Amino acid sequence: MNASSSLVEDNRARSPPRRSSQENIRFRGRAIKLKSNPLFRFNYFAACYNTNYNMVNGVRFKNIQRNRFYYWLYPLFRVRYIVVSLALSFVPFFNLLWLLILIALWGIYEKGHRVYKDNRKQVENPFERMVYNPEMCEKYRCMNKFLEVPVEYIQNEEIKASVRDGRVQIMIYNDKFKAMFYGFTKYRWIHITHICLSISIILADYLLLYHFVDFDPANPSGI
Repeated sequence: MNASSSLVEDNRARSPPRRSSQENIRFRGRAIKLKSNPLFRFNYFAACYNTNYNMVNGVRFKNIQRNRFYYWLYPLFRVRYIVVSLALSFVPFFNLLWLLILIALWGIYEKGHRVYKDNRKQVENPFERMVYNPEMCEKYRCMNKFLEVPVEYIQNEEIKASVRDGRVQIMIYNDKFKAMFYGFTKYRWIHITHICLSISIILADYLLLYHFVDFDPANPSGI
C-alpha cells in the first residue's frame, strides 16, 4: 500500500505555512505518495535527510539510481500480487524468462544496496538531528512531517543552534520512517525468496507437472 508522507520543498517554492493556533506550529513541505519499492523509499529517506537541518556534520547521502524496469515490476512482490508472481513460474518457457527477470531485479537491488552501505559508513546515526515523535505522526497520519516550531519546544541543543527569529525547523518521524532506512537490507531476502521459489516451481514443472499433464516442453505442438 502506498503511504502518505511529507517532503520538504525549496524555500522559493513554498506556499505560506499553515498555522495551528493551539500549538503554534507551522507546517512545511508537501504530501507525497510513497511507492512500495525499496529504491524509491530509500531515495525518499535520503531526500528528507539531506535537508540542511537534518544532515549530520554536513554529510549528504547519495541517491540510488532510479530504474524504471525495477519500479514497474517490483509491485509484483507485494502480498496482493504474490499469486500472479508465482503463477508466472508455471507458464512453460516463459517461466525461464521470468526467472532471469527475477535475477535481474535482484541485481538492480544489490547495486542500490552498495549505495546504501556507503551512506551508512559515512553517518552512524542519520536520525541524530530528527525528532522522534510517533504521537504527532499518528495525529497527522504520516510517517514524517516537516515543521517549524518555537525554539522552546526543542531540547536538542544542536537543533537549537539553527534557530531563527525564535523558531526552528525540524522533522518529526515514527518507526515506519525509521524502518525505511534500517529495514533496507530485508528486501534482499525478499528477492532471494522469490528466486528460490521460482527455481523450485520450475524444477517441479519440468520434472513432474508437465509429465503428469502429458506436456512435452521439447515438443509443445505434440506432433
